[in-house]
Amino acid sequence: MVLIWTKEKGKRLDIIIVPISVLKMMIDTHIERKFKIGETKTCLVTKDNGWIGVPKEEQVIKLLKESLFKITLVEGFDKKFDIPHHIFSDIKCREFTKNNFGLIPSNEIFEGYFKITLSEIDGRARKTMEILSRSPWVNISKSMREEIISIFKKFEGKYPKEFVFLIEHIHPVKS
Repeated sequence: MVLIWTKEKGKRLDIIIVPISVLKMMIDTHIERKFKIGETKTCLVTKDNGWIGVPKEEQVIKLLKESLFKITLVEGFDKKFDIPHHIFSDIKCREFTKNNFGLIPSNEIFEGYFKITLSEIDGRARKTMEILSRSPWVNISKSMREEIISIFKKFEGKYPKEFVFLIEHIHPVKS
């Protein structure tokens, strides 16, 4: 579980929850390029190996955190997040098509963005854990419960309202 919190002028707190399963699915498909024959996907590439190199998982998590950190969300929706290329100049996007012989990269390398599907959780720690426990793709461990509770306690009284968003899907796309 990756938790990101952002704020706007100290008046509100956005807590964004990224389940490990969602992150793993994005990494498998768009970084390790595990997808079906005949599919074309936009994947992250690095400057290494002539723009067909694969970024490290830690680098992608850092990239996601940086992309999400300064935004303020209003409701659950599909949202585009620019990849901050001023910080991650060695990461770009490229389309790959999988055929019977392997992956075929497109000729075009571009600065893309992430499309992220979010859903809003209306409530605080208890409601957040209730929603997460109903999500079949989220495993809630004892340490995760403690982490969620401690985040709400940490910011209790500092903001009049906390907004919690659960990321359900992440994928890089062409701009």
